[in-house]
Amino acid sequence: MTYVEERARFVKLSWDLLAYKLYYYYPEKVHPSWHKKLDIPDNEYDELEREYLKLCLSLDEKNTVATKVLLGDTFIGPGMIELDFERPSVQQVLKKHSKRRRNGR
Repeated sequence: MTYVEERARFVKLSWDLLAYKLYYYYPEKVHPSWHKKLDIPDNEYDELEREYLKLCLSLDEKNTVATKVLLGDTFIGPGMIELDFERPSVQQVLKKHSKRRRNGR
């Protein structure tokens, strides 16, 4: 992957992981039209989080989404964190996913 592709993937994963966490912890705050898209198996979430953490290292970015760190390919640390609804990024995710999903999005 090129630097630009890595950066784009990092940004996408950052938002996606927050959305998955929102649905996981607070499904009642997510409009039902999003449920099918955001309901993923734990192992799939773990793979996305692992990819995100590797991109943090590769791009020298601060990890702002996961509480875990990677030691090789193994997670070290606690599981998923609660969402901080005071964070602007979490507020954006909530705003988007509390409304009906538009076709194709």
